[in-house]
Amino acid sequence: MQGESFGTEPQGMRGESFGPPYQPYGMQGQSFDPYGMPPGRRGVSGFAVASFIFGLIGGIPLSLIFGIVALGKIRRTGQRGRGLAIAGLVLTGAWVALFVVIFYAGALHQISQAPAPAAASYTFQPGQCFDRDQTTAAARATPLDCATPHYAEVFAVETVPGSTYPGKDAVVKLADGKCPTDGVKARTPGLNYPDVTVAFLYPQDTTWARGDRTIKCFYHRRDGQPMTGLVKDTGVPFTADQKHYLSIVGPYDQNVVAQNAAADWHAKRDLVAQSIPLVQKEIDGLKVGPWPAEAKAAADALATAKQAELADRKKAAAEDTESGLDTDLAAAVRDSGPTQVDALRVALHLPPLH
Repeated sequence: MQGESFGTEPQGMRGESFGPPYQPYGMQGQSFDPYGMPPGRRGVSGFAVASFIFGLIGGIPLSLIFGIVALGKIRRTGQRGRGLAIAGLVLTGAWVALFVVIFYAGALHQISQAPAPAAASYTFQPGQCFDRDQTTAAARATPLDCATPHYAEVFAVETVPGSTYPGKDAVVKLADGKCPTDGVKARTPGLNYPDVTVAFLYPQDTTWARGDRTIKCFYHRRDGQPMTGLVKDTGVPFTADQKHYLSIVGPYDQNVVAQNAAADWHAKRDLVAQSIPLVQKEIDGLKVGPWPAEAKAAADALATAKQAELADRKKAAAEDTESGLDTDLAAAVRDSGPTQVDALRVALHLPPLH
């Protein structure tokens, strides 16, 4: 019961009455509370005082706890100090608000002082090489001399048209259409590059706002290992089996490229009609071979897939609407055996296409 004062109740005054009304000497005109202390003389709550003191010095946990305890006890006992307890709680709130302001001001300062992504991460030019942390898609790229070990080599830079960011999907679609073709042009003609594949860096909305308007097409090894020197100088001659395969699929591939570049859907339909005998020739060549033992099963699987594509192309060539042509060609692409194509190319030690 610390912090409380107790008076002395005269003997014989507990629930009993003795004759005329009686008041102890010096207490006339006053009444007794249950604790025997006149209301005007109750002590100040020690918890209220503690709450106020800790509130002044920023002792947030103690000032809050003591203030809450003090208000509860004052309400029950009638002690003084309610104003001190409230002042302690108000000071606690002020300290909390100050700390919040300081925290956010510091966080904003750190953000404002953080270094911007290296400009090189989106200003590469063809012929430059770089390293890049592959554990995150947002990793920065560090430029390096191509004569030293590096992860990638930029071989082409394509500009994204327009003044506003077209969206990630549109940018990726543009890169998918440009980089593979540019990659073929940048290599030495007539040589094979089985260990190298094509990828690209593209602007996102945040880098677009900093002036990034280009797609950076680059080579890297399929196994993720470092490269040294320029890719165009690392090619090897095609083997007889590789040349045989490329001669079978070459005419069809050229026709597909022409279809994608057709001026209108009528011209595309005409090219589709021309592709029908080319697909049939490809099927026949895949079946006849001859192929190395490790490539025979893949060649047979691709020939089977091409039969479905052939049916789709025959249907497309007979269409009289653009929408019908597009629908049939979409089916032809799905049935063209991309998985089987890559399996056969890998078996022949050629780079996969998909």
